[in-house]
Amino acid sequence: MLYRTHQAFGLFSTSLVLINYTHTPILSVPGVLALGTTLVTSVMPDADEPGSVSAKSLFPIAMALEMLRVTHRGPTHSLTIAALWFWLAASGAHWYVTIGALQFSLYPVLLGAAAGYLSHIVIDFPNKEGEQLLWPLKGRFALYLIPADGIVNSILEVVFLFASFFVVLYGLALQYPAIALMFQIAHHTLSIIPRA
Repeated sequence: MLYRTHQAFGLFSTSLVLINYTHTPILSVPGVLALGTTLVTSVMPDADEPGSVSAKSLFPIAMALEMLRVTHRGPTHSLTIAALWFWLAASGAHWYVTIGALQFSLYPVLLGAAAGYLSHIVIDFPNKEGEQLLWPLKGRFALYLIPADGIVNSILEVVFLFASFFVVLYGLALQYPAIALMFQIAHHTLSIIPRA
């Protein structure tokens, strides 16, 4: 998948985690930081591909991966590294940041980063390139269903951008009664739309 598709799917995944798991308001410091961090971690695995947008954007990481001779879709695309992100999030469950009178937990931010990283691996799995999911074991896994770019990639980008927008809007409806009212009206019209 391409850069923007990874980011769209990452935003969608992290929005779901914030709303359903951590119950973090979307429009809060940890909510906004989690979504912003996801924009980075959702493309981070592709820093192992020289010349990619990810490698150019995250050049210190890309340089380190190049020096270590990490191949594309190798360790960075593994469940092992994704598990380390989730371990970091769990370790930071009791870490707080205090800035003046503002205090917030880093847990939603770290969990959002982990969800963004894992989302990259998940959305790359259906394509034909294969990923070294069980690194350090050498085997590569793929579903061989779709190419990594092309029309399917463009369609998925639009679908996940729309889905992200919907989930974020739903998260805002949980915070603001006026937006919740819109969801209630829409639910009466179309019952598959959830009530906030």
